[in-house]
Amino acid sequence: MKKKENSLLKQEIDMLQVIWQIIGLFLFMIAIPFGMGLAVMQTGGKIKMDPVTVLVSGYLVMFATFEVVAVPIVLWVSGENFIYLKWFYLFLSGLLALWGMFLYVKRKKKGEEITFDPVKEIFTGDKVLWCMVLLVLLYILYMIVTHTSFDGDDSYYVAQSLITQNTGTMYTQEPYTGGSTVLDVRHAMAVFTMWIAYLGSMTGIHTTILCHSILPCIILPLVLLVDMLIGKEMLGEKFAAYLLENRYT
Repeated sequence: MKKKENSLLKQEIDMLQVIWQIIGLFLFMIAIPFGMGLAVMQTGGKIKMDPVTVLVSGYLVMFATFEVVAVPIVLWVSGENFIYLKWFYLFLSGLLALWGMFLYVKRKKKGEEITFDPVKEIFTGDKVLWCMVLLVLLYILYMIVTHTSFDGDDSYYVAQSLITQNTGTMYTQEPYTGGSTVLDVRHAMAVFTMWIAYLGSMTGIHTTILCHSILPCIILPLVLLVDMLIGKEMLGEKFAAYLLENRYT
């Protein structure tokens, strides 16, 4: 009876962990970047925005601010330095996101008509072509998750993210052998691996799972959104056809 109760308790804990992981992904991959994008977009007093531009802007700000925070800590703080990066960046990104939301609410209360363009207006052009683009994108994401081939970078960068997540240190262990090593400035400047470790630490998701199964399904559509914003200005309604002819072939 006690064994059965322990088993049920473990299942409940596992379920709560999965729920938190889903909430964490939404918070750190959508809500916070969107809030940071709101902060940037409203700095110049802009009152007409679209959600795609806000999200893309938020990601650019998120990556830029992470670089500014992470590099000095990697270079000048020794020992278990990841905890400083983790909590300081959590505070900074959360503050920027809340500031963006605060500006939005404040301006709405003043009666300013801040509008978001409907997403359907962004995807201008032939709807059939856009459906084909979506189908091709879904196929690419499926192939990435299920048939991706790993190269030499995986043995360093993914392993380095995992080491940081497990030990709380950054660039102090050699991923190939597991032995200690001196700081390699070349790799220390590439702190995207530390962002993955930060994301894994905040959500409780293993960094290898993040790298191979989750982030490709987020980063690739994000790149497509950047392409779309540029293509919309340059090609207008012909952009969907351009994607199919030149980017997806």
